[in-house]
Amino acid sequence: MRYFCLWIVAVLVLPASAKSDIIITVQNANLTTNGTGFVDVLISSSLASEQLAQTTFAFSIGGSPNLRGSLEFLEELDDANYSPPNYVFGPATGNFGDFLNSPTEISGGDTFEAGETNVTLTPTAKTLVRLNLKHTAIGDPELAVGGSFTVSLSPPVSGHFSSVDDAGTPGDTLDDVFTPLNIDPLSSFTGTITITSAAVPEPSTFAVLAMLGVGAIGRKLRQRKMLQTNLEPSSSQD
Repeated sequence: MRYFCLWIVAVLVLPASAKSDIIITVQNANLTTNGTGFVDVLISSSLASEQLAQTTFAFSIGGSPNLRGSLEFLEELDDANYSPPNYVFGPATGNFGDFLNSPTEISGGDTFEAGETNVTLTPTAKTLVRLNLKHTAIGDPELAVGGSFTVSLSPPVSGHFSSVDDAGTPGDTLDDVFTPLNIDPLSSFTGTITITSAAVPEPSTFAVLAMLGVGAIGRKLRQRKMLQTNLEPSSSQD
């Protein structure tokens, strides 16, 4: 009886094992007016580790109707070799694909090694996807500076991110068991894209350019004067 009571106390005192969820973060980014750029979306796990085999995503662009310009997605042109820096699946899997549903809506996903193997997620963030963007100003590009847009991940549904248990025949995906992964509430599904001006040289740079320009003009004038002197006929002596 005493041992039974001690077992009950131990069960009540020992904490239940915490479950790891995945965290998705859409980063913020700056984009020059009439320029192209990207925004990275990161993925990590909330605790020690989590297994990931497949990803599916959909993103959309939002923004103020008063902005003097538009922001749109650019489709990835080389799906077979897709592997942005610090990519969650490492080298290109050959399975990545993205699709432009409209200029402001894009969807896609990737599968690690034919969907029969997992990668291990940790609290250290990896790149889930790099979204290419293009800004187009309406009228004077400078009037678009300071505007902002949002890039948002559509709330994932069950199975958008999953791990796999390949308990069956290797190469036969029909007997694989996929387990949906939970999304941590700390995830940030929306990032802000701020439109900035094209780089303008500092005043000191203008001064250096001006000095170089004056020097070049001076050399040109000296060369012209020397050329004129050489072309003048020499005067004959009496």
